[in-house]
Amino acid sequence: MKDYSFEIPADVKVLLDIKAGDGVYVYALLVKKEPISESIVNLKAPIIINPKNNTLAQLVLDDYGFYKLADFIKE
Repeated sequence: MKDYSFEIPADVKVLLDIKAGDGVYVYALLVKKEPISESIVNLKAPIIINPKNNTLAQLVLDDYGFYKLADFIKE
């Protein structure tokens, strides 16, 4: 799998009350298919979770054009 990194925008940090140094969880949605190589993962719109206050948001990475809506999982 390729490197996956992005900045959480300021408005999302405010929405989720994320402070500097806070740990957040980042999840990507997966559609599992058979064979597994036909499965896809959505890297364009990760789920961001702030475990300190149990809030979450789905972030659409429009400014990160190199992420497609769905990437195939390679064996």
